[in-house]
Amino acid sequence: MSKLTGAVFNVTDERTGRQRRVEVGPPADAAPPGGGWTVGGRGSGADLELDEALDGLALRIIRAGMHTYLTGDVPAGRELPAIHRHNNGSWHPLDPREDGRLAFRFDILPLRIGRSVITLELRWTD
Repeated sequence: MSKLTGAVFNVTDERTGRQRRVEVGPPADAAPPGGGWTVGGRGSGADLELDEALDGLALRIIRAGMHTYLTGDVPAGRELPAIHRHNNGSWHPLDPREDGRLAFRFDILPLRIGRSVITLELRWTD
């Protein structure tokens, strides 16, 4: 049986066109809110740091079954950078639920948080 050994996040800044690869090890095993890979702003110490205003948000990228999701909580009154999923040649906005929870599927389609476009490559071993 294959085992997930890590991932590569490919991040493109839409403002500058600058691209970078962020390699991470296997996700934390704990179920959310502690599992997966953390997402935060620059200097936050998160597994995936973005040039976006993400202070005060507890964002994670988690695996659930065969799918990958961006999850987290948005405190009441907290502004959230625009989040979009690319599908059928265009960007589609995603909004948190009324209770402030995020749960957006993020598999083979790019995801954009603010101006950071993210794609994901999972690494497996036999």
